[in-house]
Amino acid sequence: VSIEHDYVGITNMTDKDQSMKGWTIAKSNRKMRLWNISSLLKAVLGPAQTLKVYSASAGATHNPPLSLVFKKLDAWATTTDLEIQLKNNEGEVVSTYKAKAETT
Repeated sequence: VSIEHDYVGITNMTDKDQSMKGWTIAKSNRKMRLWNISSLLKAVLGPAQTLKVYSASAGATHNPPLSLVFKKLDAWATTTDLEIQLKNNEGEVVSTYKAKAETT
């Protein structure tokens, strides 16, 4: 999982196709919000392909299977503590992105 201000990128780092059915992505800063990717993506992510999950403010086009827009999410990046988890269809965390707010 990698993050830009307007989207989270999920890249298949294997040499095999990966079904995204049942996978979930969650964002947490003070409370956990969970979105189920499988309800939006019923496709296979090929080797080295990247799925971009955009926030509503990104102005991106919803174009499955490799470009999804979460219309209820204003932005991925925030100035507060941030954690994003990607879980496989068995509920196992397979990737995590963490950022801490800077202190002065």
